[in-house]
Amino acid sequence: MATLPVEYLRETKIVEEYVDGRLVMSFEVPLYKYFSRGEALYLSLLLGIDEREMLGKIEELKFGRKTVEKLWAVRLDEDSFSTAHIYFPDLEANSVDAAETVHDDVRVVKFHINGIRNFLRIVHVRENYFQRLIVYRSVVPRGIAEYLVYF
Repeated sequence: MATLPVEYLRETKIVEEYVDGRLVMSFEVPLYKYFSRGEALYLSLLLGIDEREMLGKIEELKFGRKTVEKLWAVRLDEDSFSTAHIYFPDLEANSVDAAETVHDDVRVVKFHINGIRNFLRIVHVRENYFQRLIVYRSVVPRGIAEYLVYF
């Protein structure tokens, strides 16, 4: 009996959040291993590739090719063993402005969402054989997610 391949790309729910009195459309981030479509947009923007190509790299995981890996996503205002979900803003549904700084092999992009400054920070670090991306939501409820990219 054959087993079906695991689908690593998931459709997650969209949530309306009110942050500092402003409406922000956000998506739920799976806690580990699986990806939301919104996360693929984050990764493709920082890696400088097309979003379809990034979705293809995530789909390759079901064939055993490890090109991108999600290590974890944690909500920082909960217990360390909590399964409370974190929410990242949808870049397509909100008004987005970004500021970028570069230090040697580290690039930091700060996203201002709907006029809320420093809503989200993404740190992109180039290592010898892989790239590390850390997404940090600095607005309450705070959250952080880490990804490794091997291409």
